[in-house]
Amino acid sequence: LKIEKLRELVKDDLSDYYNTDFNLLRWLQGVNGPIENVAYRLRKHLQMRNSAWKLDDQHKKPRNLPIHKHAPFGFTGVSKVLKNTVITVEQSGRIDYTNLLRAYSVLDLARLVSVPDMERLLAEVMKVEAETGEQASVVYIMDLSEMKYNIGLYSLGTGHLINVADFIERHYVQLIKYIVAVNIPLFAYAIWKAMH
Repeated sequence: LKIEKLRELVKDDLSDYYNTDFNLLRWLQGVNGPIENVAYRLRKHLQMRNSAWKLDDQHKKPRNLPIHKHAPFGFTGVSKVLKNTVITVEQSGRIDYTNLLRAYSVLDLARLVSVPDMERLLAEVMKVEAETGEQASVVYIMDLSEMKYNIGLYSLGTGHLINVADFIERHYVQLIKYIVAVNIPLFAYAIWKAMH
């Protein structure tokens, strides 16, 4: 009943691709307050989906631009253990964020890497949901092996990565169930404590 009401409130901005019960359910689960508040937040997301960013088509684009050599897409597949769960492993420790952000703007990183990658995850989740008839989600594993300390990691953690996390929280509500960091170097704890 709530899903149908939400669908009615946002129907003018809702594309055929995104119009699934589970996509709408994620917004109902993840946004507090009355359904009008949920519709307002969802409408903002749908307007972005329909903008020049063309989010519905992002998952189809090949990952073959020069920027992708600096930020390779991790392994993604359906879990054999956790029900209706897409697992993605990002090799975060191998990404040279400092030089990446010297060569490309934060907007380029979002437009060419972060957003298309999130759309790939959404497409995988939607595929699992279509096959099982049940809601699915993502477990996002950040592999920090090979991460080298440099002073830029602090500003990266307090700047760009916070912006990316905020964007994901606003536009991919309830898509990622857990974020798990593995192979964490000892210095990362000190940076984490300094950030908080």
